[in-house]
Amino acid sequence: MNQLSFPATRHEALRRLKSFQPSMGPSYAKGRNYDLGPGQRSNVSLLSPYISSRLILEEEVVRTALSRDSAEQSEKFVEEVFWRAYWKGWLELRPWIWEEYQSSLSEKIAWLYSHPPTHSVYASACEGTTDFSCFNSWVQELKTTGYLHNHARMWFASIWIFYLGLPWELGADFFYKHLLDGDPASNTLGWRWVAGLQTRGKQYIASPENIAKFTKDRFDMGALKCAKIKPFIASSAREKPPNEYQPALLESSGLIAPSLLLIFGEDHYLEGSPLKGMNVQSILGLSPKLLEPSLGLAANPLQFKLSALKDGLERAGQYFGLSTESVATLDSLKSNLHEIRRKNLTVSFLRPRVGPWRSLLENIFRDVGFQQGDLRIFERRWDAELYPLAQRGFFQFKRCIPSVIENLNLH
Repeated sequence: MNQLSFPATRHEALRRLKSFQPSMGPSYAKGRNYDLGPGQRSNVSLLSPYISSRLILEEEVVRTALSRDSAEQSEKFVEEVFWRAYWKGWLELRPWIWEEYQSSLSEKIAWLYSHPPTHSVYASACEGTTDFSCFNSWVQELKTTGYLHNHARMWFASIWIFYLGLPWELGADFFYKHLLDGDPASNTLGWRWVAGLQTRGKQYIASPENIAKFTKDRFDMGALKCAKIKPFIASSAREKPPNEYQPALLESSGLIAPSLLLIFGEDHYLEGSPLKGMNVQSILGLSPKLLEPSLGLAANPLQFKLSALKDGLERAGQYFGLSTESVATLDSLKSNLHEIRRKNLTVSFLRPRVGPWRSLLENIFRDVGFQQGDLRIFERRWDAELYPLAQRGFFQFKRCIPSVIENLNLH
């Protein structure tokens, strides 16, 4: 099998998790920063698409790492898993950052078409026809596979902002459209970090020497060495304090009312979730096509998400002993929800996080006339434990990792 194909099933996710287990310790810490090309990915796990869609859970990944190596030996690998939880929690406590990004993205798109020279640079960047061979290679890899090495994502974003002089919002949107693991939190906040918006005054300027070192000189860096860095002035808008975290239900015991379960793009493992104890009458899958055309997903991530939903529905149907259905249009979804109201069923689902799915569901429930009492919203203990901790920077968050591992029994 091509190492950079990503069959979107839990079975494949577990296979890859087991396969990479021997490399989660010292070898990962030593080699993880090297981007050796699409055919040379044995130094990283390639699990991010499966984690972001929750075909496997963060707890499973951490427990697998700690079952072989000590906490010290697997520290770097385990930290990477916790980084994603940090980003998710950070945005969860500051939902206005996503709203501001969406608004600014719309403005930047409109602005782009009224500035032909910048539009030309933008088109060249998206097509991978810039003067920078490394950047062009990453564009083609991203479009072909839906994946980029984490270090390459940082270099890519830095070149986009500081060497090509393009708005970071357009770059974040480009990534979100093409990445299999595109995530509102990790993607948006990662781009903000490179631009110097996330950690004020600390921009990430990619250097030709650093790229050459960690790609083992596989690119011609001449053009990048001669390029001038374009200034980017970060906004000095006053920061707001984070919201107080509002936890959802952690378990379904004691809830006996018959319910419709929803499954959608953020979590495809219902039989391993707090929903597994529900009195389930029917299961409805929400197709990623419900978010189109506003997201404009490329073919690879759209197909991955469709396949993940299919796999998640099949497993949930087998677990609950029910037939399942998926909907791909808003009219069909509204029709189903109206029927649920007529039957006096509650609707149960794992809480969507800040991003497109939350916006869609909030709008659709309001349009159909659902009240808060008609909904049973759950969350995983992992989220409930970690998201409230994302008050400040990662290094403060990092101090809590040992206690979270203990609380969740991940040893």
